[in-house]
Amino acid sequence: MGSGRASPDRAQTAELARATAAATLPNRRTFLRDLGYKEAETPDERLVDAIVAHGPAKEIVHRVQGHLDAGADHVSLHLLTATPNTPPARQWEQLAAHLLV
Repeated sequence: MGSGRASPDRAQTAELARATAAATLPNRRTFLRDLGYKEAETPDERLVDAIVAHGPAKEIVHRVQGHLDAGADHVSLHLLTATPNTPPARQWEQLAAHLLV
C-alpha cells in the first residue's frame, strides 16, 4: 500500500473538486441527503469522491464506465479547471482520447 498521501496532481484535483462541490452543494443538499449523506453541508473527502470524478483520465473513464455498467444511458461530464474563464479544449481532447475508444 502507498504512504496514504495523495500525489501532487491528485491533491490539486481533489482540492478543485472540493471547492466546486462546496459552491454547488446548496442546490443539491436534499438530493444528497436522499442518497444517505447525513451532513451534506461540508464537502468532505467521501462526499467529493462520490459526486466528482477527479484524477487521471483513466480514473474518470472508470467512473463513467461504472455509471454505464449500472444502467445509465448517458453520463454528463463537466470539466473543471483551475482557470474557469479559459476554454478547456486541451483537457477535453485528452479526456476524449480515453473515452472514445
